[in-house]
Amino acid sequence: MTSDLSPASSTPPLPPLPQSPANGFGIRRTLYYLAGLMIVLLVMVLVLAPEPVSSKFMGQRITFRGVSLSMDSGIKGFDLESHRGKVVLINFWATFCPYCLEEMPHLQRIYTDLKHDDFVVIGVSSDRRDRLEGFLTEQSQPWDNIFGNDAGRLGRKFDVNTIPRAFLINREGVLVAVGNGVESIQNEIYALVRNDS
Repeated sequence: MTSDLSPASSTPPLPPLPQSPANGFGIRRTLYYLAGLMIVLLVMVLVLAPEPVSSKFMGQRITFRGVSLSMDSGIKGFDLESHRGKVVLINFWATFCPYCLEEMPHLQRIYTDLKHDDFVVIGVSSDRRDRLEGFLTEQSQPWDNIFGNDAGRLGRKFDVNTIPRAFLINREGVLVAVGNGVESIQNEIYALVRNDS
C-alpha cells in the first residue's frame, strides 16, 4: 500500500459556495438603495437650501423711532434719522435664539473692524427688558438694542418672521441688503462701508 503524503492530498477540497440568486441580488439591491439615498439627499439639499432673502422694502428709505436700551442699560429714545450719513446694520435677534447667539461673536468682530468708518449696529431684540438687561450685563454689546413693544412693531412693519434677520441700510437711509443673519450679508457690509467711505 502506497500512500501519498503530499499536502494537497491530505486535506479534502472545500465544497464550492452555493451560488444563490440572492447573493447577486443583495449587492444589486444595496447599490440601488445607495443610489436612491443619494437622490433623496440631493433633493433635500435643493429644497432646503436657504433662499436669498428679499424684502418688499429693498431700495426704499427706511425710518423708525423707538425706545432702546443703551450699553449702560439706560433707556433712551431712538431715531434712525440720527444715523443718516452712516451705514447702519439692523440686527433682529433674541437671547433665546441659538443661531442669534452663535453669530454674536461674528457681529462683534464686524463692528470692531468697522466702527471707526461711520458704521452703526442697532439690535432689535425680541426679549423682555429684564432678560435683555441680564444678557447685556454678561455679554457686553457696544450698540443699542430696541426692545419690547417697539421691537415687535418693527418686526411687523418690516415683515420679519424669522430670526436672526439683518437689514443693511446705506448712508442715504435706503435698504440695500437683507439676510438671514449677519454672516449672510457680510460681504455687502464690508463693501458698502469701505467703498462709501
